Amino acid sequence: MDVINGLSWEYLLNDDEIDVAVKNGIVTLTGTVDSDSKKKLAEDAA
Repeated sequence: MDVINGLSWEYLLNDDEIDVAVKNGIVTLTGTVDSDSKKKLAEDAA
């Protein structure tokens, strides 16, 4: 499963809040969420 697809399955996350970049196999998430729990969800989904 790719990272963007994984994020889209997390109903608490708005995919407009998080950008995904991949370079040389390293995934970088950028953006702003309104809680630490959402941050953790995004990290785990990636």
